[in-house]
Amino acid sequence: MDEEQLLKEARNNPWFPELLKIAARRRPTFLGSLFDPQVEYLANDSVVIRMKITELLYNNLQIVHGGITATLADTAMGLAAYHASGRPSVTLSLTVNYLQPGLGKELVAKASVVHRGGRVITTRCDVFNDEGEIIIQATGTFYALKEGQITDGLSSTSGDATL
Repeated sequence: MDEEQLLKEARNNPWFPELLKIAARRRPTFLGSLFDPQVEYLANDSVVIRMKITELLYNNLQIVHGGITATLADTAMGLAAYHASGRPSVTLSLTVNYLQPGLGKELVAKASVVHRGGRVITTRCDVFNDEGEIIIQATGTFYALKEGQITDGLSSTSGDATL
């Protein structure tokens, strides 16, 4: 599916505007403020997120730091997992294959759900530069949380948040 088709589907997705409103009401995190990801598409368990490249995201080689690119992929796959399960999800595993350096004006992450089995969701993500060249391929496994699981786990006396 090309970008134009993705945008058309996003406009027709009844959940997309509501999720954007929820996201806008939340206080931004440090990482969210740093790389300001823009959700462009969210439907059919697929996500497209754009991120402008700024010098703040560079490593000492003047390319986007690999951890930032991995975080973009993790964010896109996590949102796809959330969309598939209807619950906040946490990363169980993340594998990133770096193919090219992060250069240009923006990066685009395209993530989708590969498999959903109960609370465990497997995803994949390709991140492209602004010339459409793939710079990383990532896979992630996510766990869909039970209601109150994070707050219950953080308040436990042992300090462990168990899955």
